[in-house]
Amino acid sequence: MSNSSSITDNAADGQAGGALLLNNNWDIPGLQEMVRGNKAKQGSNDVSVPPAQVKILGTRDIKGFVSRPGGNQGQLTVDVSVTGQHNIPCQGSIIEARLNGTQFLTSNRSDAQGVANMVLNIRQPPGEYKIVFALPDGSLSDALSLQVRGCVRGEVQTSPETCQVCPAGSFSLDPTDTSCSPCPPNAECPGGDVIVPDAGYWHSARGSTQIHRCPN
Repeated sequence: MSNSSSITDNAADGQAGGALLLNNNWDIPGLQEMVRGNKAKQGSNDVSVPPAQVKILGTRDIKGFVSRPGGNQGQLTVDVSVTGQHNIPCQGSIIEARLNGTQFLTSNRSDAQGVANMVLNIRQPPGEYKIVFALPDGSLSDALSLQVRGCVRGEVQTSPETCQVCPAGSFSLDPTDTSCSPCPPNAECPGGDVIVPDAGYWHSARGSTQIHRCPN
């Protein structure tokens, strides 16, 4: 392509309104000067390039994740960038997420900025896991480490994979419990593991369920 050439005012139903490059053997900056004002439903409006890098945006080491019961309570959101030569964003690239590189979790396409927003529903017992984000053919990928914690005091284990915080009016002092206990008489329980004696009552320790009337 000569320096006097130009590609303008085109529209494409697929990728790249101007130029779709199938390899990286191009003078990308020079080509971008000549390809302008085009439109495409997928990929860059002007110059689309093949993916050269898949990269997680943000931390690659997540500690203390916990799944909650409910539709969106155990979700993990990760943004993944897909770029080509000269860091040009790759729009419309499919990214797949797999637990430990094998168990399929979800997939999504990268947007105009080359970013795929991945919303993962994680339901796993406590342990250490790896989540791999990759192109469908596995040629480009990135991974993060995920630590799923167990239930803690004030929570109950509603299933091997989920922990629920005890709501107001109930409590739990043992994270291996499967249901919350009702608040004892003459006390208030704001939730979790907290038990607060009513006025005129006391207990011997923060976690004690024995509520006594104060002596006159």
